[in-house]
This record gives sequence, structure tokens and C-alpha cells, in this order.
Amino acid sequence: MPASSLLWLTWPVVVFISFFAIPANASAADSSLCGSWASVSGWKGNYNLTGNGTSNYGGGASATVSYSSSGTVHLMVFDSPGCPAGAQWAALMDSGNANGSASYQLTVPCTPGGGVATETWSTSQVASGHADLQVDSVHGSIVFFPYLISAPFTVTTVGCNSRSSYSLPAAFFTLAFSSQMPKINLPSEPGKTISIQNSQFSALDGSTGITVNWTLNFTFTPDCDVPDDETTAWHGWDETYDTASDWKQTLISGTGASFSGLMVKEVDAGGAGDTCYFDESAVGKITGLSGGTWTVNDDNTWAYDTVGWAPAAVLYYQVLKPRAPCGYTVHQQMQITCYDGSQHNYGPVNTLQGIIGENDVTSIRAGHHASRRTN
Repeated sequence: MPASSLLWLTWPVVVFISFFAIPANASAADSSLCGSWASVSGWKGNYNLTGNGTSNYGGGASATVSYSSSGTVHLMVFDSPGCPAGAQWAALMDSGNANGSASYQLTVPCTPGGGVATETWSTSQVASGHADLQVDSVHGSIVFFPYLISAPFTVTTVGCNSRSSYSLPAAFFTLAFSSQMPKINLPSEPGKTISIQNSQFSALDGSTGITVNWTLNFTFTPDCDVPDDETTAWHGWDETYDTASDWKQTLISGTGASFSGLMVKEVDAGGAGDTCYFDESAVGKITGLSGGTWTVNDDNTWAYDTVGWAPAAVLYYQVLKPRAPCGYTVHQQMQITCYDGSQHNYGPVNTLQGIIGENDVTSIRAGHHASRRTN
């Protein structure tokens, strides 16, 4: 009988450990009990998780489990930070933000003939597909749950006069329900950093019967990655107001941060001017920005910042009440709203201009120009 047929892991039932969290109650009752925890809409940080276990099955059969994983995490409010039951932040994790390894090794005696066969299951990537940070403000505890998934396993069997190797699919690591992640005393305030070092606990692997001894470390701070700058690219003339240009921006980060899903907005930096306007003008005077807001896309772009005049205003100042050449100038400071709810300026102040010529219009954003004829 091949050694592999004795293996205590029967795919795909599988897996040695993982983590399960009962979602925090999203009740909005008495948010004061959550205090400043409820005001944090997101966290960023990192974790490291290691585990090892052994078991002797008797008759010369034994098994070992070895596991490690680490990653960076951006956690956002899950539904709402309910109180008083608790607050919960969650995130789907990009595989590029986590790494690790896992292996099982089973040693089985060869029958007959003596000797042993060793079957090794290994994968070089074990990441968090999902992660949660839960705060129980009533009972004063905090728990961090990385939900784990592996890359496909490579299975190699050596011994008993044979050698074989094959691949098995990726595995989700599911909890043995008799075990739970450890609860850690809750700091009185979120502060600048939550740092938990060498939190140790044991959990039984329900598939193998091996007790795995785990060590968990994690550090979180209220989340705020701020872009270094942004690029501007002309997208075309606006479909509704074809005398104004649509501009598309890409956020720049020296650390490669993703700003997907965050909000950016424009803030008036002052000093607006409108040389087209005159007393009794039917077109209102340009005195500042409209105060637009945009959601950042998956590729760190946001769009469109529309700069220019409406066709009716162009007609008015070119034909009905000729003022051309004339135009407006406004100054725009961009801001980003971080996961923690704070707002931060990024990049230099942009100059935005809409210019009406005698027979053309020009749109200018951050030094980029686009012009077209109107008649």
C-alpha cells in the first residue's frame, strides 16, 4: 500500500488551522460607549503569525505542521462601528500585501520491508484573503483575525521504493471551533498605535488532531496614506458642455500605495479673478471653485475635473455682450480623505483657467492646455 493512502488529510476537507469571527453587532445603540474608537474609520498596519505542532501517532507514524504568514493590512469600517457590542473593521487583502509558507510532513513506516516513507505538503504562499479587527468596548477586549488562504500545495512522497510528486488546489484554513483567537486587553483610546507583541495561544487542528502553538504580532495605526502628487491628462471636451475640457488625474505615491475607494476633493486656495464679468452681466461672476469631490478608481485615477465655460456663457461673451478675449482664473488645492476620516492636502496648488477668445476657448489645468474653435 503506498504511504500516501495512509495520510490523515483527505483533500479537500483539509486544513490545519484558521480563524473564524462572529461578526460584531452593528447596533448603533449608545455610541458613547465606544468613545474615540467609533471615530476611527480605518486602520493600517502589519501582522506576523507563526505556528508549529507535532504529533506521534504510534507505530512509527508521526506528523509535523509548520506555518508562517505576514502582511500589510488596510482595514475599513465594516458596515458601521456598532456600539455598545463592538466595532469592527475589515478588508479584502491583495495577495501582494501578504506572504508566507506552510508545510505538513507525515512519516509512515513501510510495510512490509521496513524503512519509512515521508510525504511532504508544502506551499510558498500563505496569505490573508480577508482580515478583521474587532473591538469589544463593553468587555474591554480587542481581537485581530487574519483569514487565511494558501497557494496550491506541492505534494511529494519519498520512500518505500517509490517517489512521486503532484499538486493540490489552494486551501482555505478553517477554524476548529473549540479554539478561538485570543482576546487582548483594549487600550483606553485608539491613540497613534496599537501594538501587540508575541501573543501566544494554541489551537487544535481538527483534520489532524495536532495541537498547533501560535504566536501573533500586530501593529495598527489610524490609516492615512497621502499622495505625493498627481498627474493631469486631457480626456476630451465635455459631452454636456463642449466648451469645457475634462481632465483625468492619476495619484502618485512613492511607496506604491493604493488609494482606491478613497475620496478626493478640491478646496479653494483663494485669489480668483474673472475678466469677463461686468456689472449687470447675465452670467454670474466666477469667485472660486465649485467644490467638487471624486472617488479614486482601482488604478489610482480620478475623473473628471471639468474646467471651462458653459456654451451659453461663451456665446454671451463672444456675441451678445462681446468681452473676448477674457477669462477666469481660480486656484485649487486637492485634498484626500483618509481611511481614518482625516483630510489632508496633497500636491501643489493648481491654477485652473477658462479663457474665451474671439472665436475659440481654452481650458487650462495645472499647466496643461486644450483649445478649440467655437465659430
